[in-house]
Amino acid sequence: MFWIYSVLHDADVMTEAHFTEIYHLSPTGRQHLVDFLCEVSPDKDTLPIILTMAARQSPFVKKMGQCLRFFKERDGLTPAALLLLESKGHEAHCLIRTLNALDRMDGLNEAAYASLTACESLYQVDELLDLLPRFNLTMTQELLDAIASSASLKYLVEILPVINPAKVNLTKDILIHLLGKDFKFFFVRKSVLKRLGEDGLLTTPIWHYVLKNDVFSLKQILDILAAASLLKDNGAVLNRIVSNTIDCYDLGGSIGYLQRAGLLTQQSLESCLQLLPKGPAPGPKRALLDLFRQLDEVGFSINASQLTTLFALSPANTLRLRHQVLRLVDYKLLNESSFTEALQRVSQKLPPVNDAVADKKSRKASGAARSQITVTDGPLFFTGHDKHCESGGFGKVKKGYPSLHAPEPVYSIKKLYEKDEQSAQKEAVREVKHHRLLGRQAFYYTRQGSTFIVADWQQGKALHRYSADELKKAPMQKRLACLRDALSQLNTLHAHARVHGDIKDQNVILDFHALSMKLIDFGGSHRQASRKSFAFTPAYADPRFKGDHYCRDMYAMGLVAMQLFPELFTVHVDALTVRVKTHKVRPTLIEQAVLDLIAAMMCDNVDTRCTSEAAFQYCDSLLTQDTLDRKGLETIKNTTIARCHKTVEDVLRM
Repeated sequence: MFWIYSVLHDADVMTEAHFTEIYHLSPTGRQHLVDFLCEVSPDKDTLPIILTMAARQSPFVKKMGQCLRFFKERDGLTPAALLLLESKGHEAHCLIRTLNALDRMDGLNEAAYASLTACESLYQVDELLDLLPRFNLTMTQELLDAIASSASLKYLVEILPVINPAKVNLTKDILIHLLGKDFKFFFVRKSVLKRLGEDGLLTTPIWHYVLKNDVFSLKQILDILAAASLLKDNGAVLNRIVSNTIDCYDLGGSIGYLQRAGLLTQQSLESCLQLLPKGPAPGPKRALLDLFRQLDEVGFSINASQLTTLFALSPANTLRLRHQVLRLVDYKLLNESSFTEALQRVSQKLPPVNDAVADKKSRKASGAARSQITVTDGPLFFTGHDKHCESGGFGKVKKGYPSLHAPEPVYSIKKLYEKDEQSAQKEAVREVKHHRLLGRQAFYYTRQGSTFIVADWQQGKALHRYSADELKKAPMQKRLACLRDALSQLNTLHAHARVHGDIKDQNVILDFHALSMKLIDFGGSHRQASRKSFAFTPAYADPRFKGDHYCRDMYAMGLVAMQLFPELFTVHVDALTVRVKTHKVRPTLIEQAVLDLIAAMMCDNVDTRCTSEAAFQYCDSLLTQDTLDRKGLETIKNTTIARCHKTVEDVLRM
């Protein structure tokens, strides 16, 4: 106490009030005062502040003393400096580091003291100041004011250490801009920038992209790639994101699904990137990205083999599969078995068809009754010259005979109307594939700019050439057996995702002796949901469904079935419309069975319209029953064409 009194008395600053204040200091406070007086010589301006600091019960008294010495050594023990020390004494450990950092940057002055005094807290100010020299940033009052007023120091203190100044140009203006941002701005960006910086992927373009854009999806991508140890080697992905040639939402969703399925590798990542557009237009395979997201939502995982198949699908087949999966999900039928079946169906390709070369020996040159056609790696046959040859929407049909004088034809030879060679060959390949799918021999050849399709000759005659009386002479069971045969063929097409597209009375060949009704003229046949346009007969078009679907074949087959049973219906067909009149008011049991079948095939609600498989099973069950009563008919109906619950096959044909 005496020493304190002597020092203050010698400095001519001791007053009665000061003595009273010193007297009431605790022993610890007096020791603090001694420490302060050892650091600085008091005057009338500084003593009140020193006494206030001595009275504090602070663990940072020694740091406060260091601050006093700092100011004294730099002749900066000004009122502004002392006011700073008084206001930040509780943070003296931060203050001394901040002062030293500013001193190294030549940023100490009265204005700087005022900025720090106004700062709510000095916590991490010193840490930020220590980072700035790495970026060759000089201290200005504007920058210090921004630091002192910022609520985002903790984020910048985490971000700046991982930034490589050689790759990222951090300017003073950008830093001031960032200092003014809040928690929401840094919430996601902080982790994004830290991860990019730590992996050496942060460049100036990426830096600017992160600062200017919503990066939630980008964060997901980085997290996914990092978890799969794929981030460091895929900086090119970031460049595409920055150049806006990748939709982060699409990429994140697809690789996120693959990661959760345990299928994310460098190869699958590159395959996903190939699905994404390289410009603003939608990519042709976007449907696969949508499929991944859809499977992810329902928690369904695919395997590696299925993934390889998916990546190899065409855009059209991918879209078909996605629609099928959507329906399987809607009907709660999606499982490993149903997905495998759907994938197998859309990925299945019919065997390739090769172009054959034919040589013709004309009857005019040889004087023979028929012209001889020799096909390379194919059969030898002869063509007749009937002036009344059949013709359809795609070409004229002649008969092909196995020998010069054979009485019965074995081939139908269609000469396509299409003159463009490339288009004609595509049409021919499509027809040949569908003939072969139904177990028929078929091939095509080109000669002198024309394309010819050769297929097995179908015995019988087209349905439209039968009169009503001719049809009525055949028992209903026999006609039902013929209809079953046609439905069996249609079911084969549909099971392979093929639509006939032009079913009508002229395109079914009825043969009561063989109990057959063969589908012909596959010029309009195609894979279901094809984006290409194909010719069809307007009168047989489903008025309730304008899209390309199996149900259109079923509607047309219903009209054909009506014409097969003239005792039940009178059908008038013109170029654009069809008019139907129903005759029976009280049908017999077998007649009712036919009526129920046709009603199911032409149901107004296309979602409940029966499939070709169900219709075939219905006919087959009717024909194999030893005896049929109404109860038995109802049972057959309810297990085939009128099932209450959809099967996987039903859904795949919707």
